[in-house]
Amino acid sequence: MAINDRHKLGLILDILKTHHLDGVASQSEYEQLYRATKQYLDEIPDHEHAETLRAIHDYSAQAMQMDGYDDHIHNNKENIASWVQTLG
Repeated sequence: MAINDRHKLGLILDILKTHHLDGVASQSEYEQLYRATKQYLDEIPDHEHAETLRAIHDYSAQAMQMDGYDDHIHNNKENIASWVQTLG
């Protein structure tokens, strides 16, 4: 069963909410965020929240190059809260 756009957006939101609330993340979560935002933007480049999705995509791409994520989440805490509010 293929996931639709609403499910992809739900996945993105769930991961971001976890990052915001727990302050921790895993490599696989960043990889999921990266893939989901990339696919979303490839399929709907003019989505009403394209700018936010690009920012989330960049956030996840940066994290995938890191060894630890605590500082990355801490430094993006306000961004994450804003993204959740915008997409939610």
